[in-house]
Amino acid sequence: AKPNWKSEKIPYHLFDIITEPRHFSVVEYRALIGKTMTTIWERGNTPLLLGGSEFYGKSLFFPPLGVGTFPDITDGTWEKLQIADPERAAMIDQNDTYRIARALQMIQLKVKPSELKPVFDPLPGDWLMIFLTRERQDLYERINKRTFEMFESGWIEEVRNIIGTPW
Repeated sequence: AKPNWKSEKIPYHLFDIITEPRHFSVVEYRALIGKTMTTIWERGNTPLLLGGSEFYGKSLFFPPLGVGTFPDITDGTWEKLQIADPERAAMIDQNDTYRIARALQMIQLKVKPSELKPVFDPLPGDWLMIFLTRERQDLYERINKRTFEMFESGWIEEVRNIIGTPW
């Protein structure tokens, strides 16, 4: 859950920066994190990056490959990918429509996804990365508890207000 970042003594950054639904790419994320970290370092402070997904976290060390504007793929199937790039198809679940479409988009641009290899190119600066993990059971118990807390604190009403549905 998002902290009550506006009332914290230590400043938080990059909360509520997107005000309307739109695609926010990992490329934008990496650039924004880099700029924010530089600003914090320039003030003589140490940035701490907390939370997030592994996908976005990896982008801080391994920039996205094949970046660019991709054509829309509406008829992409795993079978088409299997024909065009069997090695990449073997790495993707047949129901993962996002990754299948992304691979087919790259192929349409004459880039073979299986030939792209990550390049270690971390954001500049001195880094210390610490990963904290929990036992799966404990994690699910915390998620369940937080979900109930969100219901009790008005989550349904908040959603109703956002989408304007009277139910």
